[in-house]
Amino acid sequence: MLPRTLRKSTPQSIFFAAIMTIPFIIAGLFSSSSSYQWPANNILAEYINPICSISWLASLTSVLMLVLAAVYLQYVLYKYKLFPKANQFSLVLFVGIVSGVSNIIALSEWTVGLVFMIRLLDRAFEIQRVNKANTTILEASFTAGLLTIISFDFIWIYPIVLIAYLFSGNLAVKGFFISAFGFVLPYYFMRSINYLLDVEASGINNSRLEFIPMNLNVPQIVFMVGCATVIIIGVRYFLQAITINKVIVKNHLVLVIIFSVLATTSAVNGMSSYTDVMIGVAPIFCVLAGLYFINASKIWLMEVSFVIWYGATLFFLIAS
Repeated sequence: MLPRTLRKSTPQSIFFAAIMTIPFIIAGLFSSSSSYQWPANNILAEYINPICSISWLASLTSVLMLVLAAVYLQYVLYKYKLFPKANQFSLVLFVGIVSGVSNIIALSEWTVGLVFMIRLLDRAFEIQRVNKANTTILEASFTAGLLTIISFDFIWIYPIVLIAYLFSGNLAVKGFFISAFGFVLPYYFMRSINYLLDVEASGINNSRLEFIPMNLNVPQIVFMVGCATVIIIGVRYFLQAITINKVIVKNHLVLVIIFSVLATTSAVNGMSSYTDVMIGVAPIFCVLAGLYFINASKIWLMEVSFVIWYGATLFFLIAS
């Protein structure tokens, strides 16, 4: 069956993985808003909203950024050995999870921020494994700063840089100053451009972390049950990975959990439906589910649970 094919890294496996992501993208295109506009106080609104006003261009750009983020995440997970062998699961899982996020195919702040989120995770992993991390800290903090000018809600993700630095074991006071400098640099760079072009936008909004009452509908419940099924069955494979791997890989596995918690906090801050938090959960879900689908000894159970997740996700996207 197809789930078994995804356990490999052959041209056939890559082809089937690409085919399996197409229904997610098509469903996301039909459910996306054609009139989404960035808030006026966003520092990038003057440059992004003209693209958003051309619906086909916004949709095309969004799909390309979603696919790029999925491919980049798969590359990062292989690069830092979070998976014991190459496979195509993370690509399918990430596109499926993220396609249901509000306005993800309408070039929203989360769409633009996706690739930078994965880049930040990449740099955080790198901080943990290099001996001299100053340059990498600057890169990571600069990426976190870029995320913050895309949307101020992303500021909740910035601590991953400092946490990765603490894990590195090569602490120095100058590292924290370098991080602070790299973080504020993109903001002042964009403020300077806006000043020269006479654009009034602070980039800072007044949103607060709070619970917004929303209805939990049947498609959302089906989607969450499908994801929960995979998590419940597969969590032991994640625990095994933490147990048997080398220290640096264990640190990466722990860091991806922390990163997902911070990203989920950012998602909760601006969510418009319960399932919007899945954009924050996506990195750890891809790792946890991917480890299960790769290593499951009972092939039939792996295939059944994958079909349940795939069907539940597609049902959610179509019915939403």
